[in-house]
Amino acid sequence: MSTSPYAVEKVKADAFDFTQAQRWMSLCDRTHANCRVRAGSRKIVRLTVFDCHNQTLVAHDANQPYLALSYVWGPQPETKATSGDYPRVIEDAIRATQKLGYRFLWIDRYCINQTNKEEQKAQLQQMDLIYENADLTIVAAAGQNDQYGLPGIGTRADTQAKRPPQPAATIGNLQLVSSLPDIELYLSESKWSTRGWTYQEALLSRRCLMFFTSQVYFVC
Repeated sequence: MSTSPYAVEKVKADAFDFTQAQRWMSLCDRTHANCRVRAGSRKIVRLTVFDCHNQTLVAHDANQPYLALSYVWGPQPETKATSGDYPRVIEDAIRATQKLGYRFLWIDRYCINQTNKEEQKAQLQQMDLIYENADLTIVAAAGQNDQYGLPGIGTRADTQAKRPPQPAATIGNLQLVSSLPDIELYLSESKWSTRGWTYQEALLSRRCLMFFTSQVYFVC
């Protein structure tokens, strides 16, 4: 494989490279002072997170790192966090969280009591802190709603969220691989980016892993 910073690597259609994502995060940790939590930031009050190992809600321990999820809700009826019957994107995000070496994930659907107006108000007032303090925000920018999932993760047997093959050709001993579209094109076509609420979540985050139809971008 070429060591050139301009080399194009072929994207696997059926599997996301979690090791690559961990390398991106490690590089950011070592070299990007601006991507760290701001000194003197307000403390989060009464944060609930989803335990991906036990599939239950727990009170967040300030010493435990967590990830956050940004996605477009769908029409599926409400399910409990402990039901195991999750929208596809949440299933995939749970798997991605574990593959990245984390245990806890903040999901607004479950981590905010949707029937308690006072709790909703209190949590909305600290939304900036929730996303800022997350080690990473998983952004589900592909598809129309939470039933599409995260392309390249694939927790279900069907292939709705499978990534299309990357254009490539082999000529003799050379393999020619096409680069994929720029992130700006993906954003212009994404329903996720048309929602002010979800777009705000990415802006509040220190780092994002953005899942589009054909590839994944790390933004920090």
